[in-house]
Amino acid sequence: MTKHAAARKTKRPQDTVARLTDAAIDVISKNGWDGAGIIEIARRAGLSNGAIYANFSNRNELLGAAVERHMNALVDFLGSYERSSRSEWDALIGLVRHIPKANAKGCTLPRGVLSDQLFAEAFAASSRNARLMTVVKRYMDVAAEQYTSFSGNALTEKGLDHVIDARALAWLICACLVGARLLHLIDHPAPDADQWEHLIDRLFGNLSRGASLDSKKRVRTAARKQSRP
Repeated sequence: MTKHAAARKTKRPQDTVARLTDAAIDVISKNGWDGAGIIEIARRAGLSNGAIYANFSNRNELLGAAVERHMNALVDFLGSYERSSRSEWDALIGLVRHIPKANAKGCTLPRGVLSDQLFAEAFAASSRNARLMTVVKRYMDVAAEQYTSFSGNALTEKGLDHVIDARALAWLICACLVGARLLHLIDHPAPDADQWEHLIDRLFGNLSRGASLDSKKRVRTAARKQSRP
């Protein structure tokens, strides 16, 4: 980054930047990444083209900043389950149970969370744009680390940390989240909400019961070893 670019970045009026990134998100969602032009973004933001170049060095920097801001909002939104649940295990189940709901038609996500269209555009365009690839990869790395910590705490709480790898479980959650958004984009029907929740409750319930039985088995095995002459 040049000295001029660094200076420009430190002096950005936050309200102007927010208006520009929100407008960029709207235009990308409507016209696609390649169709998101500077003129339309400025018009949607109610600002001049000069306002864009006063805050960003070029179109790709603006679009990348917009995607980064909104991807961070998605991480925070999904992470709210951990903060609001009574236990780590309940939070983990709540997150997985929520996956189809986050992508169902009529589900209103907080302002700042990526639409399915934008989510897909960001992933597709990242293969052609090195800066965007960095943004998308950083987002997935942050999400994976968040869910690894999240999963590890939940597994430890239930005594499953020696049975299931937290990173593998986090990868599964990320894959489900990304896949669900892409499936919704092509109008692939989501499962019935009650049936999905029943499935998740059964799967995690079986994991929990299996851990309890395994723990009892280890206790009995240790007791038998100690009783041997």
